[in-house]
Amino acid sequence: MAELEQKLNQQWHIMPIIKLSDVLARATSKFIDDKPVTREAAEGVIGAETRDRPDMTTHPGGVAASAVAAAGVNKDV
Repeated sequence: MAELEQKLNQQWHIMPIIKLSDVLARATSKFIDDKPVTREAAEGVIGAETRDRPDMTTHPGGVAASAVAAAGVNKDV
């Protein structure tokens, strides 16, 4: 099945589906220095997450929420 899908994609020049796990795996390999999450970094994640949603909200329990929680833990470190 995957072989047929690949042939069809090549024939019709269809881009393969890129999954979030693929993006994150590649992104983490590009981190030069693994730094603690700061409030400023969490704000950047919030901005990125809200820009991607029509209602301009974050997803409860999503990446932004995790970044905010991590920044809260790190604030006294």
